[in-house]
Amino acid sequence: AVHNAVKHAKAGQIHIRVIVTDDSISVIIEDDGIGMLDTALTKGMGIQLMEYRAGRIGGVLNIGPVINDNTASGTRVKLEIDR
Repeated sequence: AVHNAVKHAKAGQIHIRVIVTDDSISVIIEDDGIGMLDTALTKGMGIQLMEYRAGRIGGVLNIGPVINDNTASGTRVKLEIDR
């Protein structure tokens, strides 16, 4: 996700957060880049590979826009794994 933000999104900033609770571990990557087309979410091999890898470790991958002040900008990738 970080590689994609650097290579494709033209992001100025990339934020990475890791949240650990008793029940789950989440890794959230957000950028302020140009965002993604809906077609990239369904056809891109990179997205398919990320989803496959998330599934192999028992995780769930969610990809969508970053929402700030009711405006979509950039991309948010969240991997969540139950503990």
